[in-house]
Amino acid sequence: MYGGLTADDIETLSNDPPLPFFILFEAMQQPEANGLCLGPLGSIIVSEVIFGALHSESESFGGCTTSLVEALANVAVDHYPKNIFADVPEIERMDQLVEFIAELGDLRQAVPAFL
Repeated sequence: MYGGLTADDIETLSNDPPLPFFILFEAMQQPEANGLCLGPLGSIIVSEVIFGALHSESESFGGCTTSLVEALANVAVDHYPKNIFADVPEIERMDQLVEFIAELGDLRQAVPAFL
């Protein structure tokens, strides 16, 4: 047993790793990154999902056409006492998203550099 994993667990993870596990493992294997950023496949998957969400003018949720901002607001109302997305500006491009995250997470002076 290694780290609480049985031999069968290790074999299963080796032969068919779940996507989140693979992405984290790939990030850990990047030279000089120390697991602090995603690897090539993880970066592509995450950026494509974000870009796709930002690119669409509207999405279909539950049979009705709703903007992405409205859909996020509905999620916030369903799960949080107040709309936590109310203060999120309209983000239309990846550079706006990066700037927003840098500001939100106080990452402008982060080490390693975020921007």
